[in-house]
Amino acid sequence: MKKIVMSWAVAIVMLAGISASANATLVTFNLNGNGGSLGNAYTFSSDGYDMTARAQEEVDSGWINRRNVYQTRYGLGVKGRREWGYRDSGQVDGWGRDEALMFSFDSSVSLETARFGSLGFRDDFNLAVYNNGWSTVQEDSKSVCYSCYTGTAFRFWADSFEDDFFIKQLKFDIPTAVPEPATLALLCLGVLAVGVSRRTS
Repeated sequence: MKKIVMSWAVAIVMLAGISASANATLVTFNLNGNGGSLGNAYTFSSDGYDMTARAQEEVDSGWINRRNVYQTRYGLGVKGRREWGYRDSGQVDGWGRDEALMFSFDSSVSLETARFGSLGFRDDFNLAVYNNGWSTVQEDSKSVCYSCYTGTAFRFWADSFEDDFFIKQLKFDIPTAVPEPATLALLCLGVLAVGVSRRTS
């Protein structure tokens, strides 16, 4: 009977340790500001986590990194050369070549929410997620499906001359990379319980 109780105790402690180490942290990246042109790629940091934003445009061969990330008080956009004789607005737009902002991480994360600046009545966006390959998950949308997508990169783009927007805020669930102190304590208890069960058998 003592053996059975000890075995159950070991199993419970080990399972508790595993579940505690699988936690994720909700991280918010506020992207509005007065930075202006930030170059083709710019890394944002929040709560110790990094996210890299890249400005892209679509050509026949696919998306290329040929424009600049542009920061305004409304959020992030894309800044490039003049289009059709007009000065580029700095928003993500589909006027001329389709523009995109791609956000990437070192490991897989879950997109929770996105907030947009100046997403007007006629404006919409498209979203693709990279998870062992690119998949378009939303087309001509006005809001992101809450907590639906997991991957290492996320591309928001405009595909119509009427579409233009800024991306103001992104929230992600990021898996905790290092076990918390409580998790380490639980794992130590599990090892101790295994040792005790061996001595009593």
